[in-house]
Amino acid sequence: MATPLSVYVLTRDSEEHLDAVLGAVRGLADEIVVVDSGSSDGTRAIAERHGARWLERPFDHFGAQRNFAQDACAHDWVLALDSDEIMDAEMAAHLAGLKAAGFRPGGPDGRDVEAFKLRRRWYLFGREIRCLLPVESPDYPIRLFDRTRVRYSEVGNLVHESPEGVTSDERIHAGALHHYSGDTVERLYAKLNLYSGLAAREMVRKGQATSWFGVFSHATSAWFKWYVAKGGWRDGEVGFLTGLYASQYTFLKHLKRLFLDRGGR
Repeated sequence: MATPLSVYVLTRDSEEHLDAVLGAVRGLADEIVVVDSGSSDGTRAIAERHGARWLERPFDHFGAQRNFAQDACAHDWVLALDSDEIMDAEMAAHLAGLKAAGFRPGGPDGRDVEAFKLRRRWYLFGREIRCLLPVESPDYPIRLFDRTRVRYSEVGNLVHESPEGVTSDERIHAGALHHYSGDTVERLYAKLNLYSGLAAREMVRKGQATSWFGVFSHATSAWFKWYVAKGGWRDGEVGFLTGLYASQYTFLKHLKRLFLDRGGR
C-alpha cells in the first residue's frame, strides 16, 4: 500500500502559477495544504478549486512559515513547494513510484532515508537561466521529507532556510521542478525587496556590521561574481538582469543593515 503524502504550498498573491503548480501534483497528493500570508488576488479561489485546505498566517520568515505548514499536514511524508515551482510529468511519475515503495530508494526493502533532494531548474522572464543569486541552476533543494524527522531552523538563515535533522538523503534526477522566479519586473523586485530586508535582519542577528564603503564594494563584487564568474553573461539580456539583481540585492541588504543601526527598518 502506498505511503500517504501531504503537499503544502506557501502563497501570497500567487494566482499566476498556482493553478499549474497544484494541477501537477493532484494525482500525487493525498492532501494539499495552502498556507497564505495575505493574498488579495485570486489565490484562494484557485486553491479551493483544487480541493486544498486553506490556512492563513502572517509572514515573518521562511523557516517559521514552513514549520507551520508542515505541522498542519495530516501525513508524515511531506512535499514542500513554492507557488512558482511547477513539477513536470517525469518527476511526478518518479515520485509516484517512490510513494508506492514507501519512499525507500530501490523499492520497499531499500534503504531508509529522511529526505529527497529534487532537481530544480530556474527561469527568469520565461527563459531558463544559469544562475540567480544565491544559486546556480539546476540546484537540488530538499523538498520531500519525513516531517517527524526533519524540521526547518527558525534561528538559522532567515532568507535561505534549510531543514535540520537530515542524516540520510537521496537526489532525484528524474524530471525537474521548474521554478519561474520572476515573470515581471514588479514580481522580481518585490522578491528583491523582501529578501534583502530579511538578509539585513540576518546580518544583525549574526552581529555582522557594514559601512558605506561596504554598501558599494559588496554590490560591485556581487555583479562580477554572478554576471561574470558564474556565467550570467552567457544568458544574454536576461543574464544581464541576473547580474543586476545580484548587485542590487547586495546593495539593498547592506544599505538596510546600515540603517537598522540608526533605528531604521
